Amino acid sequence: MALPWGDSERYAFVAWAEQGGPMFRVQVKGTGRLYRRGYEVQPVQSTRGEGKKRYTKKDIDVVAAHVQPVDVWYLPPIAEVGRAKSLRFYPDIKSRRPMWEEYREAWEVLGGTVGGGHGWGGGRHICYEKRTK
Repeated sequence: MALPWGDSERYAFVAWAEQGGPMFRVQVKGTGRLYRRGYEVQPVQSTRGEGKKRYTKKDIDVVAAHVQPVDVWYLPPIAEVGRAKSLRFYPDIKSRRPMWEEYREAWEVLGGTVGGGHGWGGGRHICYEKRTK
């Protein structure tokens, strides 16, 4: 994982499965607010003077959304998010047509090996490196 220098990048960090492998620009969003039986995040960034702008494939590769009350991660690729203004997750509800459930704990979208545990580790083989400049 490489952390961007300063706060001007649209992604929170870069991850890759192995040294020299493909890199993924990841934006992390968190939510703890229950709204209409689901938890919502917005795949947007706030800009000065221009309001909110949607992330695009030019900006990031993956949205890593953490549903804090149930400690669940969703990792939809930004290409799948499209022009959605918000993403609503229903980790506690069974649905016939779950919209984002296929990306629940889908660490493989970062090119890593999926294993047990939660968060950035616990069996997930994701390399990281702190950016020093």
